[in-house]
Amino acid sequence: MSEDVHVSESPPSTYPIDSDPSNWNSCGIESSEPQNLKVWGRLFPLCAIKNTGVVDLEHDSYTFGRLSSCDVVFSRNMTNDHLQLVSKIHFKITRKQLASVFVVYLEDLSSNGTFVNSRKVGKGRKVPLVNNDLISLAMPPIKVFAFTNCLREQNSQYPEEVLKKYTITMELGAGSCGAVRLAFDKSSGKAFAMKIIRKSAYSNGGLNDPSKIMNEIKILKSLSHPCVIRIEDFFDTPGDCFIVLTLAEGGDLMKCILELQHLSEKESKQIFYQIVLAVQYLHSKGITHRDLKPQNILLVSQGPNSLIKVADFGLSKSLERSQIGIDLPCSGSSQNSENFRVDIMKTICGSPLYVAPEILASNCSNTVGYTRMVDIWSMGVILYVCLSGSPPFLPSSSYEDQDISDSSTLGEGSTRSCSKRRTLQSAILAGDYCFPKRLWGHVTGNSIDLIKGMMTVDPNQRFTHDQILAHLWMQDEEMKFQVHRLMTMHKKRYLRESCGNSGSTSDCTHQPQKRERCLDY
Repeated sequence: MSEDVHVSESPPSTYPIDSDPSNWNSCGIESSEPQNLKVWGRLFPLCAIKNTGVVDLEHDSYTFGRLSSCDVVFSRNMTNDHLQLVSKIHFKITRKQLASVFVVYLEDLSSNGTFVNSRKVGKGRKVPLVNNDLISLAMPPIKVFAFTNCLREQNSQYPEEVLKKYTITMELGAGSCGAVRLAFDKSSGKAFAMKIIRKSAYSNGGLNDPSKIMNEIKILKSLSHPCVIRIEDFFDTPGDCFIVLTLAEGGDLMKCILELQHLSEKESKQIFYQIVLAVQYLHSKGITHRDLKPQNILLVSQGPNSLIKVADFGLSKSLERSQIGIDLPCSGSSQNSENFRVDIMKTICGSPLYVAPEILASNCSNTVGYTRMVDIWSMGVILYVCLSGSPPFLPSSSYEDQDISDSSTLGEGSTRSCSKRRTLQSAILAGDYCFPKRLWGHVTGNSIDLIKGMMTVDPNQRFTHDQILAHLWMQDEEMKFQVHRLMTMHKKRYLRESCGNSGSTSDCTHQPQKRERCLDY
């Protein structure tokens, strides 16, 4: 079933956007922490302590208690009645980096308790500290400090119904349709990524159109896979939508690539295998992502040996069973048993460097549109970027200055070796890409063959999921074992969080809908 033609922009990443296509020549990652910043927080003394000045927080960790070895010692500055309630090490304040941002935590180490805003933390537990939080010892009235975050974010702009449940802190990423902020559940202290999208009745089908936002919510709620981002909560207010998502502390894949310049074949294979499984799952649900790129591949932990999460479904299309489609053999080898319905789409959308040629061609009057095979093309571009640290296609302005002297291997559709005077669009439409020796000298021919199979201009000849998984480069049992081990660990953790502390699926018997969602992969 066809769609109306409409040009859409890519949404912000669910986690930090650390790079932009215009910055491909930059190899470094800039920290979100302002330069020359020394004091990141301050503790202002309250009524329970006397003759104590403001405590400037400059280091990443501070201990508080009666021991002389503590960074801040409670002694003569407190009454004897209060002092005897203080543990040797009562609490600790730490600043931890989560991807490209910093979060401040208070950890309770005491026997008698530490309170933040009159709420007991609990021994061995930690909670995030935000601007103007009040810290008490042993009981709420014994207030010792008011915490001020020098990088504070104001929460007054958010609806009360959201703030009742979540503390919203610093910005993780931003785009034309909204922003993503770090948020904390007030009851559990657990961190999430909160995507905030401003509604606009004049968006004309764009990402701020309320119907488009609800389409993204509907898609997210239908998904449950260890390699796909999970929606945790949702608030629909008159002016904004607040989407609470799993936090991926490792940042996005683009950040990882830029930090390492490129990934090894082993690292690329482990990440790419997970992407294939995730996209295969999406397609089995009738969902075409349409904006696959490294910025939308999130890492659960730091480094390339992490579980991944495919994110950002703002441009995705879900095709219902009732929609008209044509049942055809799967494109590619006739020996492949995989069949699928050809559901035609026409919306021109995606990110310029990763968009499939048939999407660009769909604006022509003599074309019928495109299918979910556009995601396969984008996967090929992602693998190209992982292995080389460079995109296969350059922005139009870069082609004139491109050095093609070492372009030894051509892409499937190339008639020239990375020809000069090409625009980005014409290069993609022609499949005019190559594998320069200076970038690909360390890479095996099998990986290049796989990329060519995915980055085939004709979608009817492009590799399918089955062909990708059966490709010689993907035959690595140790890698598959590691990936499925990560997925199993994720599943067990999800079951514990969803069904109770024991982690047993039997605990979900009184929550059949939640249990069904837990086991949907």
